[in-house]
Amino acid sequence: MRYVNQGKSWSNKRILSFIHKQQKSFREVGYCRWVVEDQNKNNFVGFCGIGVFEPVGFLEIGWWIEEKLWGKGFATEAARCALEHAFKEIRIPHLKSVVHPENKASLTVIRKIGFLQKQNGFLGDYQRSPKNIPIITYSLDNPYLIPLHQNSSTHANHSCTFLNCPMIIR
Repeated sequence: MRYVNQGKSWSNKRILSFIHKQQKSFREVGYCRWVVEDQNKNNFVGFCGIGVFEPVGFLEIGWWIEEKLWGKGFATEAARCALEHAFKEIRIPHLKSVVHPENKASLTVIRKIGFLQKQNGFLGDYQRSPKNIPIITYSLDNPYLIPLHQNSSTHANHSCTFLNCPMIIR
């Protein structure tokens, strides 16, 4: 997780706080960062889901995958499942994602799931520290909420069949 928290590990206290925040978010608004596990090996893979990008408050899709498991498709599959849940089940109208420009794996995932690059900038542009870290902001509108006058053939086709996923998302 080189590009999250400047690659620094979280304390146990911060991890517990994060977990409690995710549980509360799911209870109150129906989304959070889910735990992702490898269903075949029954081990922890990382986190993926929807969260609020603080302090500016937009909804962001994100994933944090154990480095030893990068490149095995977990981030893409989990992101597709989270995106489907957000757009079809909760009916979130719009999502963003903030990616470090050197994070090639996340750049690949965000493009695979259909997001479009909107702007280049710095973390400080969103009132976050350290302010000088470069970022790229991607966004995607919910294709299932298109206005009635548009052609329905423009709907995206995201699928997640949990029985066939190589992971458990909870």
